[in-house]
Amino acid sequence: MVGMSKAKAENRALPKRFYTAALARDGRIWLDGKELKTQGRKPLILPDALADAVAAEWQAQETHIDPEHMPLTRLANVAIDRAAIDRDAWLATIAAFGETDLLCYRDPAIADRQASQFDPVLAWAAATHGIELACTESVLPLAQPATSQAALTALLQTASDSELTGLAMLVPLLGSAVLGVAVWQGQVPVEAAIAMARLDETAQAERWGPDDEAEALHAQKQKEIRAAAFFLTFKQLN
Repeated sequence: MVGMSKAKAENRALPKRFYTAALARDGRIWLDGKELKTQGRKPLILPDALADAVAAEWQAQETHIDPEHMPLTRLANVAIDRAAIDRDAWLATIAAFGETDLLCYRDPAIADRQASQFDPVLAWAAATHGIELACTESVLPLAQPATSQAALTALLQTASDSELTGLAMLVPLLGSAVLGVAVWQGQVPVEAAIAMARLDETAQAERWGPDDEAEALHAQKQKEIRAAAFFLTFKQLN
């Protein structure tokens, strides 16, 4: 992980790194032998593989601690401190993406390309979960069946607090509730989901050439998407 310069970190008022080593042991993270807690001062107890990944984020920090480069740490804190409190609001926010789902809006210039990638995912959602969504090439909002929205909400309600935390981060990044659910359910690999979510941008870059600023933003978004998808592989926090 590439760290920021010391001057830039200080300009953002980031806390200085105060520890030498970050280690995971028995699902807990230790900073020079002191146990890490959540921001709410609760025990930060995770599945072992996730604890290892969180410890690696802390170890990767250089002169300062930058939360922007610690997505798994942020997700773990939110899942433990906020998920039970904010669960209903998150459910509503995630489900709302099904009303304007990225997979349902097609660009006539690349509609065939979108159909070849998007349609199998939509067909799976309809056949497996009863989430049957209509598609359009118009830029105007398209009303989706109430039964499909109800089916999506019912499926999301089965998510554990940690899964819902991951979805609350993943779905907005992808712009698609269906694609987020497909990653969660193991139907679509995360790299394929990243490519689908960026299909329009990819086509634009092929047509007009790459945009360096857009590429930098996408690189950061990819890290966030991968972190959320990784977080989703753990059914619940201990």
